[in-house]
Amino acid sequence: MKKLSVVLAIAMVLFIGVTGLSAQAIRYTVRATVPFSFTVGRTTLPAGDYVFTSLNDNVIKIQSVEDNKSTLALTGSVGGGNPVDPKLVFHRIEDRYFLAQVYLTYSATGRGLSASSAEAKLLQSQVTPQVTIIAAK
Repeated sequence: MKKLSVVLAIAMVLFIGVTGLSAQAIRYTVRATVPFSFTVGRTTLPAGDYVFTSLNDNVIKIQSVEDNKSTLALTGSVGGGNPVDPKLVFHRIEDRYFLAQVYLTYSATGRGLSASSAEAKLLQSQVTPQVTIIAAK
């Protein structure tokens, strides 16, 4: 009987540990075709197919489907209204596009990216960015 209790206790600890790990390992991924080059931080990416993956609550990986090149972006929470479908939100200033927000799931909250130094510099000229939205799947 004592042996059975020890085995059950070990099983419970393992179960709790495994379920805790699986919750931390959830990564949301969406794919989108971006028809224009765009900037993320200091990196400008060409038009093409991309996979956007959350690595944790604060980091998104953006990877080209064509050549597997990738970049990482630090993010913060945005939104909070009604749930929306997965999408990408870009700011267009003059002829440049800057990734601003990523919604990876059907959710009310997404991930927001800080303005890059290039975007901030363009915004200093009092230009209002136009918003461009691309559906993701």
